[in-house]
Amino acid sequence: MRFIDVEWGSSEAKGDSNLKDYFYEFPGFDLIMKGDYRYIIGRKGTGKTAVIEVVKNKVDKDPLAFHAEMSLKDFPITILKELRDKGFEGKAQYVPVWEFLILSQVCRAIIYQDNGISSLEAVEDLRRFYEDNDIENLSATQTLSVMKERNAKFQISALLKYLQASVGFDKKKTITTVMDIHYQKVSIAIKELIKTISTNSVYHVFLDELDEEFKSGDKSNKTLILSLLRAVENLNTYFLESTSISFRPLVALRSDIYNTLQDDNDTNKLHDFVFKLDWSINIGDTKPTDMSIINIINKRISFSGSGSHVSWKDIVKDDTPSYIKGGLWSYITSRTLTRPRDVIKYLKICETKKPVHDLSFSNVEASEPAYSEWFYNEIRNEVYTHLPVWDECLSVFRDIGDFRTTKDDFAKRILTRPKVKKYIDDNSKTPDDIIEQLFNFSLLGNIDDKKRWSFKYKDDDALWNRDADLMLHFGISKKFRLPTYRQ
Repeated sequence: MRFIDVEWGSSEAKGDSNLKDYFYEFPGFDLIMKGDYRYIIGRKGTGKTAVIEVVKNKVDKDPLAFHAEMSLKDFPITILKELRDKGFEGKAQYVPVWEFLILSQVCRAIIYQDNGISSLEAVEDLRRFYEDNDIENLSATQTLSVMKERNAKFQISALLKYLQASVGFDKKKTITTVMDIHYQKVSIAIKELIKTISTNSVYHVFLDELDEEFKSGDKSNKTLILSLLRAVENLNTYFLESTSISFRPLVALRSDIYNTLQDDNDTNKLHDFVFKLDWSINIGDTKPTDMSIINIINKRISFSGSGSHVSWKDIVKDDTPSYIKGGLWSYITSRTLTRPRDVIKYLKICETKKPVHDLSFSNVEASEPAYSEWFYNEIRNEVYTHLPVWDECLSVFRDIGDFRTTKDDFAKRILTRPKVKKYIDDNSKTPDDIIEQLFNFSLLGNIDDKKRWSFKYKDDDALWNRDADLMLHFGISKKFRLPTYRQ
């Protein structure tokens, strides 16, 4: 088998028709399927969406499993804010609207997907409610827009008896008097109705792309995400304790956003339900069941070889020069952030160089400029929300002409840049604050006199060493046309 025969797949998990066939089911994936983990945390490119896509595929094959989706991509956040419960403060004010939106997605699955429910009267009442309000086929985003148009109220006649049972509504009042009811009371009625439903089905709700509207430092957006997590937990408790329905939410959240939530007490309660996508780049002593990127690569190679036992070593000519430690795999992965997407993208670029048979160092080196350009653009959105002047700061390495500099020299140089200086002054920051943030994003690392280097992505517990020199991440070096690292 040749390197160019490998099907590396799409750059995006959504729409990748072969993903289900070459997805590597890492340790813990089975617990995600069972609902033991309901939060997937990881950096951009670590496979969060891929996990959801594969779980979704498995659900589609199970006659007793159903799913609904919610995404914050192009989500009308301003409308959600308008519909908050002004009687509360902080995240509590947004929880009711999140609960209603999630609950609505579950209800649509109950009505329009599951044919095995025994409580036909309750399902028919639920169906009438959605049809009476013309919201039966709407996404969460569309539902939110309808809620605004109707001043957050819905026709309740189909659910009136459940509302009466739950809040003791005056039965002497005519139906027209109670026709338009606020969505929070509708949620109460729906919850009361769901208690009467008996089914062996499992309902999955996938919440992805929560980073689309996130801006670092925006307290309201942070509050929105915290309120969403609270709503998920509230509904999980409700379904578990008050109904016979199996409810399995699965939330994908970028790790840098999740880290900003750690000062909230609610996140401590989520610890047992969080799965972090932390990948290893080990190759020598890696087992086929380890959480290592090489297992992802080998799975795709094997798939391309029609399931034969072909692996990385069979398609690579490891002819790296002696000054490069660790061989070809080490050279490639040191230019990544230990994310599957980075490695796969590098290999896809290498494939465009059309190596004759095996992948060689000359192919990898020739592909590095294109990869570095992609890598630079890939991390832009993730870092920009936290540090808008990140690229202005890193570009000082162009002036230096090397990937290494002292901390004092770097600090001095960024202060000469007007945009950086203004950002520091406007936000009461110091050059050290900037350096530490760049270190935490692994765009800068430390290097000592013995040329030993340290990056945050290699060790999540690593702290910036103020006494050591700074070095630019290798993945960006070619973007700035810096000399290749040599020992």
